[in-house]
Amino acid sequence: MLLEKFKKSFVFKRFLISYISILLIPLLLSLIVFNTSFTVVQKNSVNSTLFLLNQLKNLIDSKMEKIDEIAIKMAYDSKLQWISTLDTPKEGSPDVYWFWEYYNNFCKIVSNLKDELDISLLVAMRHSDTVYYNSVLYFGMDEFYKNNFRYSKMSFKQWYDYLFNTFHFKDFLPKEKVVINGENKEVITYTYSFPFWKKRNPDGVIAVFINEVKIRSLLSKIVENLKGNAYIISENGSIISSYLVSPKLSQHINLSDFDRTKGFIIVRGSRGRIIRTYVKSQINNWMYIVEFPIEVVMKEVYFLRNVATAVLLTALILGLLISTIFAYKNEKPISEILGILKLTRPVLSNEEKEFDIIKKEISNLIQSEIELSRRLENQQFVLREIFFERLLYGQYDDKSKIEKLIKYLNFNIDSKNFVIAIMRILREYQKATKRILNELDLYRISVEEILKKNYEGTVYLHPISENDIAVLVGFNIDDVYEVKKRAEYLFETVQREINEKFSITPLIVLGRVCQNLFDVQFAFLDAKEVLENISLRYEDIGNSIINADEWQRSNVIYYPLEIEEKIISLTLAGRFNDLRSLFDMLFEKNFKESTLSKNLKIIFLNELLATFIKVINKCDDTVFSNVELKELFVFRERQDLEAAFNQIVQKFIDTSKIMDKNKKSHNEKLIEKILDFINSNLYNSQMSISFVASHFDLSNSYFSFFFKEQTGMKFSDYIEKLRIEKACELLREEKYNIDEVAKMVGYTNAHTFRRAFKKVIGILPSEFCERLREV
Repeated sequence: MLLEKFKKSFVFKRFLISYISILLIPLLLSLIVFNTSFTVVQKNSVNSTLFLLNQLKNLIDSKMEKIDEIAIKMAYDSKLQWISTLDTPKEGSPDVYWFWEYYNNFCKIVSNLKDELDISLLVAMRHSDTVYYNSVLYFGMDEFYKNNFRYSKMSFKQWYDYLFNTFHFKDFLPKEKVVINGENKEVITYTYSFPFWKKRNPDGVIAVFINEVKIRSLLSKIVENLKGNAYIISENGSIISSYLVSPKLSQHINLSDFDRTKGFIIVRGSRGRIIRTYVKSQINNWMYIVEFPIEVVMKEVYFLRNVATAVLLTALILGLLISTIFAYKNEKPISEILGILKLTRPVLSNEEKEFDIIKKEISNLIQSEIELSRRLENQQFVLREIFFERLLYGQYDDKSKIEKLIKYLNFNIDSKNFVIAIMRILREYQKATKRILNELDLYRISVEEILKKNYEGTVYLHPISENDIAVLVGFNIDDVYEVKKRAEYLFETVQREINEKFSITPLIVLGRVCQNLFDVQFAFLDAKEVLENISLRYEDIGNSIINADEWQRSNVIYYPLEIEEKIISLTLAGRFNDLRSLFDMLFEKNFKESTLSKNLKIIFLNELLATFIKVINKCDDTVFSNVELKELFVFRERQDLEAAFNQIVQKFIDTSKIMDKNKKSHNEKLIEKILDFINSNLYNSQMSISFVASHFDLSNSYFSFFFKEQTGMKFSDYIEKLRIEKACELLREEKYNIDEVAKMVGYTNAHTFRRAFKKVIGILPSEFCERLREV
């Protein structure tokens, strides 16, 4: 049967030949592959170790760059330079204050340095005989060196001479044993003298200590399985750190053998040939070296050869059997598909090749799919723009609505924390000429490219104006401080690359970190307010990133119009939980973060009172009767303004709860009033949605939604039903003709009346009258 199938079915034949070819080709190629396996394995081993070395180098280089940046900033710090010139402060001396004041800055720097390399920081000052070390201030370097920190092979005098008798700039000491608070450690020391212009007898020294054990641990991960050794060697040949798995393997390492920035060499050692891979740092010229015996790699090659031979022979036998079965099974559905195609398209010739027919049909389907996808993508872009416009300006009432929209629109915005930033591209932006608009388009495209290049997470850009861009960034990190730190770094990178590319420095304002998309609107308002109130010149701001929550607004009340409108909306909607969060934010801004005077705080409270009165004016009498306005105005004379704030907030919350409680009964009363008004004006020719909505001070869209929600009918259908029912009554009296009845029930156009009549009753008015006469 199979032989007959092979002769008759072209599809079966192709499948079977393809499967057998797949089996035979690896068997034939294995002979060639084995001959080149030595080179391939060696190259892979070299590349893998080079990759790991390069990662280690990049990690340490990035840490050294960070250390350099922090140390140089410290050296130029005017406070540190000043206290380094002071003599040893006596007990009770005012100078002690300045040492302790800098101590706070020092602790922040120490916390920024903490990472996987266990970096610690020391600042020693010669004149005052003072030491800052790891968040502790010590008066007396001799006692500090004796009790808290000392090198095993260096006396205090030697250490002191090393620090102050030589000018240091990025100098380092290879790994040395030290005793820190009674605990033995090995550290690599990195030193800077300051100030930089004092080449002789510097006032102080900044020393950074890297835990050598941590670096050794990183080296061990590279060479443990290779049974080799790893080194970090300085440009003068000193071993900074090393990890030895096979000490006997090691011999003298000559740096002149490594003539490139990275690569490998093969040397002969006491135990055969050794591969040495190396990577050179461009920052400090340190050489990262890994050496391992070549035989360790080749053992795996020989083992793989034996296993591969056995597997290939077994696979060949089983494969012939399985290929036949698969060819038979795969041919069957294709034959069925071809049968269907020939039934639906009789023009297909039996001489056409089966795969050509399927290929043609699939090509047509793909083209249709591409066209449909293109249309959907265009629509998706418009929807995304609308979504973010409404999100930023707080046009969504609650979190659930945002979540439903994200799911419906298939947006990938799943993050634990969000940061919103506003980027002003050109500071000196006066008139939107065609040339400037073209340049701004180019800048916006570049900003998006730079963001996507430097960050793989959630990033969305939304143009606010020709010159301003809102950027939403999502972070899958729980720690808010870490989110803020990474956001600052990301936008500093954007700022720097834009400057390098276009010689402009965009102004960037970061809003506070938000834990959900609903709060993004408030962070956006903060950033927008700061951007609009900055009075400094662009060059005074420089390349810094401005944090809205850290911007000093000591004499400015934070109460934007958007926030007031949101408070009124939430109170009237009865959403007291969201309202409480909004007031918490206002309290932080005006009482905690800001230093408003008492008079300004009283003004702020009065503004809240004015907002509350606006709320009360929009409420009915049942709510107004529960509020004592006189109590609120007493707060102006009180000393405890925070308590006054809390009492005003409580009034808002209480009112919101009343609105929530009465919401259902309010809706019932409102629809009752609306229906009474409609019945009283049913035959008025002006009757329309706008006519009724304006009478009840409602928007047209809300009125339409509310009316259908309460009655289950569209407004137009409800009016037509009542009018046509009245028209039927008048026609039954047989006193008036059709045109007269149309005018009597509110229709100014007889044609419109006839169309409405047929829609409701099912027949024309003339037919209705004829049936009445017949009866």
